[in-house]
Amino acid sequence: MAQVQQELTRDDAFLASPELAAALEPFGSELSLPANKSLFERGERARGLYLLKTGSARLSVPGAIDRSVGPGALLGVPGTLSRGIYSLTAELLEESQVLFVPAEHISRLLAEHPDVGMHMVQILSKEIHAIRDRISKLASTSDRV
Repeated sequence: MAQVQQELTRDDAFLASPELAAALEPFGSELSLPANKSLFERGERARGLYLLKTGSARLSVPGAIDRSVGPGALLGVPGTLSRGIYSLTAELLEESQVLFVPAEHISRLLAEHPDVGMHMVQILSKEIHAIRDRISKLASTSDRV
């Protein structure tokens, strides 16, 4: 169980490709934020995307998800693309540099850089695969208990 728990804390499913990170730059604002700052809360209306340039963040859903991500992680993709709500909470673990891309800039970004859409689909796909792998591991662990 400890190995599964340790695996739940690591996550690279959110990593943006260098091409995606570069395409986001002109559409966003760079922010220097302190440790323990909440980027967004689960259930909150999605305001935009957050690209973690330096530092780290904790992603959580009470009772279900508790993991951390580092530089290169693109956060808020599902909620922002669906023009809905954030599905988890993201809180900075240390002082960090973050690129914030407001939701209202996403349509222009996708129109000017059609390849960006495919990069975001790849991030969503990796996240889905990672979640399915975790569910499978948790199911096999609970079968042994």
